Amino acid sequence: MSWEDAVEKFKNSLPGMQGKSHTGGQRPLSPQDQSLKSMYGDQEMDIDSPSGRLGESRIRTPLPSGPRLDKPGGLTGIEVKTDLQSNVARILSNPHRSRYAGAQVLLLHWAGDHDPHVSSAVNELADVFDQYYRYTFQIQAIPSTSESCKSPWRWLSRKITDFSEERDQRDVLKIVYYNGHSYLDDNREMVLAR
Repeated sequence: MSWEDAVEKFKNSLPGMQGKSHTGGQRPLSPQDQSLKSMYGDQEMDIDSPSGRLGESRIRTPLPSGPRLDKPGGLTGIEVKTDLQSNVARILSNPHRSRYAGAQVLLLHWAGDHDPHVSSAVNELADVFDQYYRYTFQIQAIPSTSESCKSPWRWLSRKITDFSEERDQRDVLKIVYYNGHSYLDDNREMVLAR
């Protein structure tokens, strides 16, 4: 297919070519140098004629006809960039931004702990969460083994399960603070100790 044939075939799909046609009186559309035709005669050149099967236009690979999906459109990229920049600027300009809609704190210490610094440290931390961050908090004393509580481990497991299920949402921050001792057992598991 020559350049002129391609233009004639696809003239309606090319922008700026609607209604235009190539006439014999105008210069040819092909960029090929016309002086080459007169330089060589058909007798002097060996021209390979394509075989009938390969020379047919229906076997040739067609040119892409639609927008390329591997590259985003120019205008769309500019719009996305502008939208992203404005949203980032708006988020960063807000001094009270947070990735969480709320926060809850569970403060744990052993009941009957004779160290006066333990309860004062827990209360001071609760004041910080309340006054500076406005977090909801609970102070819980872990009971020792007694008639009312046969297993501190079960009591603690229930409290932590209840705490984690209350307002169990992705945008709610949960903080568990333990003030006490711990050690590693033979299986390298952490054990809370009084």
